[in-house]
Amino acid sequence: MRRVGKRAGDVALRGHKLLNEACTDTVITGKVEMMPHMKYAYLFGDEDVEGGRIVGHNGGAPGISAQLDMYWTSSYTVAVPANYDGAAGMMAAKLNQVIRRRQGQSP
Repeated sequence: MRRVGKRAGDVALRGHKLLNEACTDTVITGKVEMMPHMKYAYLFGDEDVEGGRIVGHNGGAPGISAQLDMYWTSSYTVAVPANYDGAAGMMAAKLNQVIRRRQGQSP
């Protein structure tokens, strides 16, 4: 897997340039349990995965979809836009499997 480079939004959120540390923690920390190991925060999903944490967001409309997964405790970020319903989620799931394998976690 090749690193493409850091994206401005990712760096701004992680580096507390967008919000200070306290506000960032408030926005990304899960509040409502959606399923085991996954909570919903303010516009972000907060998921505990083996060996780390993924903070992200997804969405779509007819003909488009998008998925953002930031591995909060490492430097990986998965950002997938797509011009098909649900395609971004499927591609992000495959990329997440690769990342977890590289990190020695279960896929």
